[in-house]
Amino acid sequence: LHEAQKGGSDYQHIRWRDEGGERLMRATDTLAMHLEERAWLFGELAKPWEGPTLVMTHHGPVREQLHPEREQRRGLSE
Repeated sequence: LHEAQKGGSDYQHIRWRDEGGERLMRATDTLAMHLEERAWLFGELAKPWEGPTLVMTHHGPVREQLHPEREQRRGLSE
């Protein structure tokens, strides 16, 4: 979190309002949002559902889900 806070430009520009007033957003804020949204998602996925389920995101959740050809093009293969 320290490296994200130090290196992320968002944390230098995005204002955050909480019970303490307004301040710059912190990496701990985005971590808290992530954990809350992740808990919600897993709760929704745990509900019974007939048929397929698709979860869309702006990036793959794990590297292993990248197609091998795409890994090679991006220089990610080991």
